[in-house]
Amino acid sequence: TGPDKVADPNNFFKGNELPRYPYQKIWPYTDMVQHKLLMVNDIRGGWCRTTPLWGRGLHQKVTGSATADRLHDCRARTTLEAIMWHGFSPKSDARYCIEQFRKLSKADLSQLEAQAATDEYNLVNAKGTLDEYKLQMKELLRLDYAADFDVAVPSASDRQALADIPPADRVMTAALAMRPEMQQAAIDIERGKTDIDIARTGKMPTVALQGGIGTNTMTGTGTSWGSQMPDNMRGSLGVTLSVPLSDNRSTKTAVNKAKLALQQAQLKEEDARRSLQLTIQGFWINATTNQQRYKAAKASVVSAQDSYELLGEQFRLGLKNIVELTNAKTTLLNAQQSRLESKYTTLLYMQLLHFYENGNMESFN
Repeated sequence: TGPDKVADPNNFFKGNELPRYPYQKIWPYTDMVQHKLLMVNDIRGGWCRTTPLWGRGLHQKVTGSATADRLHDCRARTTLEAIMWHGFSPKSDARYCIEQFRKLSKADLSQLEAQAATDEYNLVNAKGTLDEYKLQMKELLRLDYAADFDVAVPSASDRQALADIPPADRVMTAALAMRPEMQQAAIDIERGKTDIDIARTGKMPTVALQGGIGTNTMTGTGTSWGSQMPDNMRGSLGVTLSVPLSDNRSTKTAVNKAKLALQQAQLKEEDARRSLQLTIQGFWINATTNQQRYKAAKASVVSAQDSYELLGEQFRLGLKNIVELTNAKTTLLNAQQSRLESKYTTLLYMQLLHFYENGNMESFN
């Protein structure tokens, strides 16, 4: 977008009520093409621009109608009405297409209506699934369920999806030194070794050193308290050596318990190491596999697009029926979906590998 200094000469909005979106990247989902359609009551002199699908969900709220959400000005209540409005005038750019639409057989028309209904059904399901995922994200982020929340779509490029994937062994080496579970396991092992040394001291001789110092005073001696204190000062010093002969196996038991605890700590460290290795290997395999899928999906989209355009031209010439055209469209959509899915799945696992390697994730900006 540009500076977004759209004027409001009729003062529909007061103050700062008119939303502004300056210098932002948007996805309007339109080709911005204008056509000469010459519709009745067309305020643009007969010219109509392809309506952006961006914001289509607000049409019903703005118009107050539960059905009028089609065509550039929401006058059409159904898809069929929207199609027919395009060919109202004999001079309309869409007149030829409308005439071809009129010639469709009842079976072809039913197929088109069924496809449109299926697409609408799939759209509703997709919106429901998206809302469920947003609800799960709110729970994970400890957000209030009524809070306004949306997911930002990263503007990732093909270059990022096709970048070199970090080697699994390099990531593993870095993760062993950085991951907190591995550091905790190393501390537990060192503590186990220290506990063994402490337990073994039960069989060793002990030396005790004792010392004391004291003084006293008496009354009635004629000597002052200050003089008696240093004169009556006495001290003692003693050394005791203890050699254990028998402790009823308590020391041996303590040592064995400490050794068992050390073995358990070592086993936990090995389990943590293997679990970490399995996790990193899984990330690397998924990243590599989906990157290859993405490369194949890009070529598949190009092929499906060419096929769909060719079938569309053949359909306009009457050489193909609506079923074949619909199948080609479905193939193209599936290829585009596979490309999108494999691209962002690749980026997800690459980011996880970066996180396990250095604790950071790369920015998509």
